[in-house]
Amino acid sequence: MPSQDLIVDYLAYLRSESCSDRTIGDRKRILTVMDSELPYGLYEACADELKAWLWRDGLAMSSRETYYGAFNGFFGWAFEHGMIDFDPASLIKRPKPPQRLPNPVTDGQLADALDQACEQVLLWVKLAAYAGLRCIDIEHLQRERITEQAITVVQSKGGTARIVPTHPIIWEAVEHLPAGPLTDLDARQISMRAWTYFHRTLKMRGVRMHRFRHWFGTMIQRLYKDILVTQRLMGHASPATTAGYVLVAAEQTRAAVDLLPRFDAVAFAA
Repeated sequence: MPSQDLIVDYLAYLRSESCSDRTIGDRKRILTVMDSELPYGLYEACADELKAWLWRDGLAMSSRETYYGAFNGFFGWAFEHGMIDFDPASLIKRPKPPQRLPNPVTDGQLADALDQACEQVLLWVKLAAYAGLRCIDIEHLQRERITEQAITVVQSKGGTARIVPTHPIIWEAVEHLPAGPLTDLDARQISMRAWTYFHRTLKMRGVRMHRFRHWFGTMIQRLYKDILVTQRLMGHASPATTAGYVLVAAEQTRAAVDLLPRFDAVAFAA
């Protein structure tokens, strides 16, 4: 079977599994490029060729992880459905994802954004900072999914939903908006438009939408001190992922260490 026909069938399978248009588009792009760049195309690829393509010079580790996910899913599907006799991706180790460092906006940056941002960007900032929404969550958010009590956030992966209590700041911003999508932009457009606005108009260098989500996770953990609650509000499958979004302040680590009991002569003398 020609590689392109196999790719088309795989994309149809992803649609049947309710994968997002973004995921399907990304997989199509990656697999098509691989088919053109591998020595004998995607269908005839062996493990050594896949490994060499994945670990070629000039790729960031995050890109390697994305590419691995694309072809690993493709070959796993093809093997499971009897379209290939062996899964070459099974011989390749998953690239270790880069360690995520927490990078929330400062309180001052958030205050400036809330005070100065235009109406469109201001709503996005409020949804990210006070509900932890990603750009892709904002893309798919409908006004009718926001009540005074809760926001129903439909996950882009798998179509599952999480519930985030509605902060008064968000309710005040959306209460009088009409039903329907809150924006006609997709996630990448939201991200780029906000980034451009912060940099060029507000002169807030280094500020981007995802950093407001980091602020949300950091503040929730700092104030409530329950990683499982933070995990649920962030919509993560694992607390380990949540930890990558939560900045632990130096004074918190200092206070934690200072709580350890002493058993030396100084302690007994006291």
